[in-house]
Amino acid sequence: MQQINCKSNNNGANRRGIMITYCRVDDRVVHGQTITTLIRRNPCNGILIVDDGIAENEMLKKIYKNVVPPDIKVLAFTVEKALVKLPEAERSEKNYFVIFKNVRTVGKLLDAGYKMPPVIEVGPTSSKAGGENIMRGLYLERDEMEIYSRLTDLGVEVGMQPIFTHPKEYWADLRKKYGL
Repeated sequence: MQQINCKSNNNGANRRGIMITYCRVDDRVVHGQTITTLIRRNPCNGILIVDDGIAENEMLKKIYKNVVPPDIKVLAFTVEKALVKLPEAERSEKNYFVIFKNVRTVGKLLDAGYKMPPVIEVGPTSSKAGGENIMRGLYLERDEMEIYSRLTDLGVEVGMQPIFTHPKEYWADLRKKYGL
């Protein structure tokens, strides 16, 4: 499979012509920041959500579709379906965001042989039992840290910015604190 390049130029397309312009891991998936900040920074025609639970939940899909402007398409895919649909989006003439609810989904795609983008942004993840507070608004369990380390080892730039008004930090630097 072709590697996604999520860094866009001024017209929304990236240097290699692949039309996925932004990739993010965010447990809120589609929310106010997505609409007010991200879409303004990187205009898109559609948002592709990759999450087995959301893809199989008609009510959640309807909610996400209703919170974006009507001219932006929202599609949700299981990991299995994403292995087919993400390459189609790469070849599309339209601009897409890809949003993962959690990094474990990214790990499943990696396990299936999918080449992840060279840049992934990480938004907030909620506090959870067994999770470590990496920075304000970002809690990770050990297996999630290992997936981010795996991405970094594959050359993916993992930028962590759970709060848009705070500076972005990179997993390549943060991981040292956790011995990864």
